[in-house]
Amino acid sequence: MKKVITLLFILGIFSGVFTKTYGQTPEPPFAIVDIGDETSYPGTVFVPIEVDFDKGKVVRSFEFKINFDSSVIEFVGLADVNPIFSARIDAVDDSPLADLVITWDSDDLDYDIAAGFKGLLLNLEFVLLNVGYSDIEFDGPDETGKTEIGGGDPGDEMADFLSSEFIDGSVTGIEPKAIPIANWSIFIGVFMIFGFIVLRFVRI
Repeated sequence: MKKVITLLFILGIFSGVFTKTYGQTPEPPFAIVDIGDETSYPGTVFVPIEVDFDKGKVVRSFEFKINFDSSVIEFVGLADVNPIFSARIDAVDDSPLADLVITWDSDDLDYDIAAGFKGLLLNLEFVLLNVGYSDIEFDGPDETGKTEIGGGDPGDEMADFLSSEFIDGSVTGIEPKAIPIANWSIFIGVFMIFGFIVLRFVRI
């Protein structure tokens, strides 16, 4: 009888440990931040950051630490910032913490101003320096003190850490398309005809 009780006790402990360790459901993301993937010729390129803050909590602050290959792309500034966030958003591209740090908080604003927001947060404006590839990556995604989002329940002015999902993006630089040699004769012919017409017009 004692052996049976001991066996049941051991099985009970094992079952409890298993349930506690492996039976936990991870906390769902209360915010999603997605950097786009862009392909472009060398020159100005805009990379969107889309967000989904309509996940049951109110986002009241965020800090994005972002890294990229500065030999391929050069940060210019933030563009098309959504008006909800434009008053208190800030970007620093000479930080020792990351290539780019973007911060926002709702202090001095309506604490629930970002409630239910979903769509384009802003565009990152870069100069694509040459042909190549650069990841645009979040540094320490969903880690306190790195890339993180704060918020809470509607009507509650507290801003606690919100479990979030961060999706990296990229920029790919490609060679500009050259005019095929076979088409040069056509191009020159059209140019000469146009020049002849303009010259006749000037003479008249």
